Amino acid sequence: MTQTLIIAAREIRERTFVLLVAAFIAVFPFLLASTASGKRFGRLEMIAAVGTFGAGAFVFAVAIILGASIVGRELTERRMSFYFSRPVHGGTIWFGKLLGGLVLAVVSFAMIFVPSYLVGREKWDRAFSGRPATIVGSTLVAILLLFLVAHAISTIIRSRSALAGLDLVAAAISGGTVWVIVASLAQALAIDLARNVALALLSALTAILIGAGAWQLSRGRADARRNHIEMSRFLWTSAAIALAVAGAYTLWVFSAGVGDLENPEGLLAPTGEWALVGGLSPMRGDFHSTFVTNLANGNAVRLPIARFAGPEFSRSGRAVVTEAGPAGWRGDAKGEVILYRFGRDQRPVRTGIAERGNVVLSDDLNRVAVFGSTSVAIHEVDSQTLIASAPMPHRRGGARGFFVTPDVLRLLIVEKAAQTNEVVAVTLRIFELDAKARRITQTGSWTTTGTQLIVHASADGSTLLANRFGKVEGPRLAVLDGRTGALRASLPAGTGGFLGARILSDGRVAVMSGEAPRLLQIFTADGTHVKDIPLGPSARGRVLTELASGKLVVALDMTKAWEGATSKGWQTLVVDVNAGSVVRREDDIVPSLQWWSTDPRIDTPNTTGEILVSGGAGELWRWNTVTGEKKKLI
Repeated sequence: MTQTLIIAAREIRERTFVLLVAAFIAVFPFLLASTASGKRFGRLEMIAAVGTFGAGAFVFAVAIILGASIVGRELTERRMSFYFSRPVHGGTIWFGKLLGGLVLAVVSFAMIFVPSYLVGREKWDRAFSGRPATIVGSTLVAILLLFLVAHAISTIIRSRSALAGLDLVAAAISGGTVWVIVASLAQALAIDLARNVALALLSALTAILIGAGAWQLSRGRADARRNHIEMSRFLWTSAAIALAVAGAYTLWVFSAGVGDLENPEGLLAPTGEWALVGGLSPMRGDFHSTFVTNLANGNAVRLPIARFAGPEFSRSGRAVVTEAGPAGWRGDAKGEVILYRFGRDQRPVRTGIAERGNVVLSDDLNRVAVFGSTSVAIHEVDSQTLIASAPMPHRRGGARGFFVTPDVLRLLIVEKAAQTNEVVAVTLRIFELDAKARRITQTGSWTTTGTQLIVHASADGSTLLANRFGKVEGPRLAVLDGRTGALRASLPAGTGGFLGARILSDGRVAVMSGEAPRLLQIFTADGTHVKDIPLGPSARGRVLTELASGKLVVALDMTKAWEGATSKGWQTLVVDVNAGSVVRREDDIVPSLQWWSTDPRIDTPNTTGEILVSGGAGELWRWNTVTGEKKKLI
C-alpha cells in the first residue's frame, strides 16, 4: 500500500502543470461574467453554466490524455524498467499510476466546478435540469471510464502489433453482444431491467479494465508488445465470461413460464375455454410475460408482446389478437398485428400488418380490420394481402366495429361536440366499408345529448344498445337499429352504469339499477319491462358475462373503489334470469373478464360454466359457477 501511494505521489508531482491549468480555467467563468455578455445573460447563470461545462470538458480531456500516456508513454520510451529495477509488483505500479491520474483529474474538476457552483448555485436550476449530485456523480464515473478506455487503446496502438486487428474484431463482437442483450430487453419494454443489465455490464467493464491494467504490467513488465498481449488476453477472456453470464441471464428472463408468474393478471375468453394470463416473475425485474392458456389441459403458449394490456379475444373466443407487436430497437412500437387462432395456428402469427390502431377479427378469423386514426383497412390473414382501405370518417379515433360479412365491415363512431363534462350533443354515426366495392358509405346516425356514449351490439349486429353515462338528460339507455341507428325504444331504467347494461343472446336487455338496493332489471327487445331481480346493496355493479345455461354473472362492489387493489368487499353473483333469482353468491372474489373490445357485439355465451376470478392474495382461480368449486389456475 505504501509503495502504491509513493508511485501515486510521484505521478502527481510530475504532472503538477495539470492543476495549474485547472486553476486558470477556474477563473475564466468569473472573467467572462464580468463582461457585457455576462450582464446580458445573467452573471450568476453564466458562472454556473460556464464553470460546469468548462470543468467537464477539461477533466474529460485530462482523463483521456493521462489514460493514454501514464503507462503507455513510459512503455514506448522504455522507461518502465525504472519501476521494475526495484522490488515492486506490476499491480502495485498500475494502481499507483491509476490512483495518481484519478486524483489529478478529480482535483482538477473540483478546482473548476466548486467555486462556480458555490457562487452560481441560486441560478443552477435555470442553467441545468439535473441535480448537482447527479451531474458530479456522472462526471466522476465518466472520468474513470475515459481513463481506462484511453489506457487500453493506447496500449494496443503503442505496441504496433498486427494483433490490434483481433482486438478490433473482439471489440465489435462484444459491442454487438451487449447491444443484442440490452436491446432485446428494451424491445420487451423491460426498461428498468435493461437499464440494470446495462449498468451491470458497464460495472463489469470497469472492473475488467482495472484488472487488465494490473495483469498486463505483472506479466508484460516493461515490454510494450507483451503488455498488449497480456492485456488483451485478460480483457477479452473476462469480457467473454461477463457477456456469457449476462446472455444466460437474459435467456433465463425470456424463458419465464406461466408457472413462474407472481400475482398474475388474467383475462377469460368468452366461451371460458381459454385465458390470457400475464404478469411479472421473481428475479426478472419489470419483464412482463403473457401467455394464452388452455384451461382444459393447462397448455400455455407465449404471446410475443411486451405488455399484458392490449390483447383481445375474438367474439367467438376462438382466437386472440393484439394491435402491437414488440417494441423497436429504439423502444418505438412497430405496430405489427399478432394473431393466434386456437387449433388453427401452431404458434402466434406475425401477420405483417403494420398499421397502428385497434383491430377486429371477422367471424371466419381470416380477415383483420385495423381502425387507425386516419384510415380503416381490411386485410386477409392467410394471403397477407390488403383487401380494401378508406379514409377514417372521424379523425379523432375511437372507432369500433365488426364484420357483418367477411366483405362488409361496419363502423360505429361516436362524435362529441366538445371535450367537456357538460351535457352536449353526442352523435353516433354508422358506416359500412364494402371490401368488394372498396367504398365506405354512411348508413345511419343517431343524435342525443350527454357527457359520453358507449354502444354495444347484439350477436348478429342488428340491434344496438346505446348507454349514456356521466351527466345526462332523460333515460340513459336506448335500443337502436344496428344499421340505420333508428330509435326503437328508450328504456325507463336506472343509471345502467358504464358496465351495468347488456344485451342478452336472446335479444332481451339486462340493466343494473342505480338505486340501492341494486336490482337487475330485464327488458324485452322492444323496451317492455319484464321483471326485477333483487341483488343486494352495493356501491357499484357490473353485468359481466352470460352463461350458456341462461344465467348471468354479476359483480357487486361493496366498497367505493371502482378498481380496488384487492377482492375484499366484492361479491360475485350467478343470476338465473328466467327464474328471477340469485342462485349463487360468493364473497371476496372478482371476475377477470374481458369487458371492453373493439368489436362491440356481445360475446358468445360461456359454455364451460367456469370463469376466471382473483382472490385476496392476487391468485387467479377457475371458479365453477354451478358448484362453487375453485381451482387455482397457476
